[in-house]
Amino acid sequence: MQRGALRPLAFQGAEVSRSRHQIAALVTERLSPRHGALFAEPLFDDRKDSIDWYGHVSGDITPLAQAAPEAREQAEQTIGELAQDIAVLAQELQTQDDPHHRTVGRFLELALEYPGEDYIYLVGGQPVILCWGFQQGGPEPVRESLLRYAAVRASAAKPPPSAPPPGPAVVGGAGGAAILAHPPMPWW
Repeated sequence: MQRGALRPLAFQGAEVSRSRHQIAALVTERLSPRHGALFAEPLFDDRKDSIDWYGHVSGDITPLAQAAPEAREQAEQTIGELAQDIAVLAQELQTQDDPHHRTVGRFLELALEYPGEDYIYLVGGQPVILCWGFQQGGPEPVRESLLRYAAVRASAAKPPPSAPPPGPAVVGGAGGAAILAHPPMPWW
């Protein structure tokens, strides 16, 4: 992959993707090996301004976009579950008093961003993300998060439209953001 097409995400001057070993080790230890295997390993060639990406699982390699519908649906569900778990861990770390933990939490949060679906592969059925911690280049880059798959999974679990949703309703917002609309509360 030529780096010019993509922009690396960084925090405090450090590119997120250059911390793959620490990120994968943390999520593997705190969550599971499947969480760690989600992140392909970048091999940087700064002379050529390129990055090769390697997965730590074996099996047949299929781009997500070319996967059979059942395999794609299962992969999207898995990505949603893994991303949600990682996001919860990131939030947990960011609320701690230790500044190191807060920094690691921010790195995890940025690691969930990727340039788009073209960078997701299935390797032996395991989703593997290439170019995580990057966004599309350009004057107005669009930021994509693996959490979009968690949102898809959550919307699939919603009751049918004829049934009233329990608790607050979710309504659309600008740019696909979800806004909670709370029912009127009694004043007493």
